[in-house]
Amino acid sequence: MTRIVHLIFGALFLLSAGLQWNDTDPHVWAPYYTLAGVGAILAGLTKNLRFIQWMCLGASLILMLDTAPGLVQNLTNNDGFDLSRMSPERPYVEESREFGGALIVGTWSVFALVAAIRRKDNHSSSSGGIPNSSNQ
Repeated sequence: MTRIVHLIFGALFLLSAGLQWNDTDPHVWAPYYTLAGVGAILAGLTKNLRFIQWMCLGASLILMLDTAPGLVQNLTNNDGFDLSRMSPERPYVEESREFGGALIVGTWSVFALVAAIRRKDNHSSSSGGIPNSSNQ
C-alpha cells in the first residue's frame, strides 16, 4: 500500500512540476516538485533515498516560511479566504496556493521518512532477536 501511495504522489508532483513552467517563478517551484516527484517514485520502487526526503522536507519548511505571510494575509483578508482570483493586486492568493503545495510535499516527506523507519524496524525485529539460519 505504501508503494502505491508513493507512486501516486510521485505522479502528482511531476504533474505539478510541469504546470509550473507558465508560472512567474518556475525556477523555484519546478525543480522543487521535480525533486519530490523523483523521490516519491524512487520510494515507490523501493529505492528509498532518505536524503531526497530530507531535502524535500527542508525545502518545504523554507518555502512554507517564505509564503506564510501571504497565507496569513489571505486568512485575514476582509473579503474572506480566496484561492480563486489571482491578480497582481492580490499576491497572497498565489502565496496561499504555494504554501499549500509546500505543505503537501512536506507531509509526504514526513510520511516517507516514518515509513522508512518503520520498515527498517520491522526488518530488524522480525526474528524477535533470536538468530537462526534465515537471519544470520
